[in-house]
Amino acid sequence: MHALEKRHETRGLRVVSVTKHGKDQRARERIEAVAREHGMTSPSYLDHDKTWSEAAGMMMNPGFVLLDREGRVAYRSTGQLDEGDEAWRAMDALLEKM
Repeated sequence: MHALEKRHETRGLRVVSVTKHGKDQRARERIEAVAREHGMTSPSYLDHDKTWSEAAGMMMNPGFVLLDREGRVAYRSTGQLDEGDEAWRAMDALLEKM
């Protein structure tokens, strides 16, 4: 996601991570450690009650959702995302059109 954000930042792409667990301080610390380990600098939202995750249809971690400028889901993917793989290319192509 970091690579996609850098590639499309001039077009207004902003990445926000949503984690659907992490109610206690210990969970928050684990999430922050993972973000640091992977160089993630984008804002992160802890979805304690899974309201946003369920509304977006994200039942598995990791999951990725592209929202268009109106906030509608334009693309959804679950599983690891690596630069150049099928899901990454699909999101890149959609971003080129937005």
